[in-house]
Formats: sequence, structure tokens, C-alpha cells
Amino acid sequence: MWPFRKQASTLEADEKVRLDVLLAASPTLTQAYRLREELTTIFATAGSKTAGVARIGAWRQKGEQRGLRCFEAFLKLLDSWLDLITNYVLNRKTSGFVEGLTNKLKVLKRRCYGLSNVTRLFQRLTLDLEGYRRFSLWPPATP
Repeated sequence: MWPFRKQASTLEADEKVRLDVLLAASPTLTQAYRLREELTTIFATAGSKTAGVARIGAWRQKGEQRGLRCFEAFLKLLDSWLDLITNYVLNRKTSGFVEGLTNKLKVLKRRCYGLSNVTRLFQRLTLDLEGYRRFSLWPPATP
């Protein structure tokens, strides 16, 4: 399934072979994969927000015409957040950094459950974000 999760343009030769075998086994999966690739292309190439919204609308109709049920939850989410999702087209920025930081904070919160000293909590946070290089006695290695 890993080759299925990657973009077609980033597949290596052996992954492409495995993907072809997987897609040959299921025509429905092939349609879903192609629709996903088309949506990725829309976000990568749309020149304006208006064009992006129009192309996503056409993509949506194509998916509905094919009768694929695997996108139902995604389409509901898309309806709710289309305006904000298509803001990506304006400057190609994502919230990936913020989501990653939030995840690190949640993990830290679980690991440090019961930690009552706030200073220690922030030391742990600094250690997780900056890495051990901040507290190392040795200078960082130069490439």
C-alpha cells in the first residue's frame, strides 16, 4: 500500500511495479487513485483561487459521476471548508508546521503527565524542539 500513498511522480521503479500490480487488481481503486492524483495536480497548478474552486468543482462532479463512495467523507469536509482549503492556492503555504508543533506538544503532555514544575516542563519542551545540540558540550559538526 505504500506506493499507493505516494504521488506517482515520486515513485521509484520497483514501487511503480508494485503499484501497477495493486491497481490491476481493482478497477475501483484505480479510479480513486487517478482522482486523487488529479486533485493533487489541481492544487499544484491552479493559478488563482477562483480557478482552483472551479477546477475542484469539476473534479467533484467527475468523482460523483463515477459513483465512488470512498470520497464521501472527504467531499463533506470539502464542502464545509472549501474557502479555507483553496486559500492554499494563493501562496502555497500549509499549516504543516503548526500541526507538527501541536502534535509534539500533545506527546510531551502525555509523557510529562504529573510533572508539577513548570520550569522542568519548558526545559523538556526546549529539549524536544531544539534537540540535544542546544545542551551539548561539543560544537555542532560542520558538513
